[in-house]
Amino acid sequence: PRFASLLARRESQPASMTEYTRQSCHVCRRAVWKDAEHAEANRAVLCAACCKHSEPPPICGICFDPCRPVHLGCRHSFCEDCLRTTATVAIEEGRSVLSCPEPGCSRTLAEPLLRTLLPEAAARRLLENQNARTRDWSRSILEGAALARPDAP
Repeated sequence: PRFASLLARRESQPASMTEYTRQSCHVCRRAVWKDAEHAEANRAVLCAACCKHSEPPPICGICFDPCRPVHLGCRHSFCEDCLRTTATVAIEEGRSVLSCPEPGCSRTLAEPLLRTLLPEAAARRLLENQNARTRDWSRSILEGAALARPDAP
């Protein structure tokens, strides 16, 4: 009798209430089932375990979604996808030194972090940018030294 009433109640619900989509928790990556109506309304999906924490989950400083943060050592943290995208765009713009994306922070991103974060093509491009910067710096030093010596040929 008890199960019959539950089944009758479920059958009387609109179809949209019984359709679910599988998503991943933004913090721990566990599978989460959301009903179709709420799946699109909420960008940040949290599992029950992550919702129970007494403190709110960390928020990415770029996309502002709850995330499993990558800590940079300057007290700023970002989700891995946002940090990877930001670093890749900076490399494509020709930068050779990458720093924390937080406005006003100049903390340089550590090489071990970049090795694990960047795709191989972006890491090669970063190395090319660094080599070009070193060549330009060396050339300017040598030109400055030649100008400082009036007796140089």
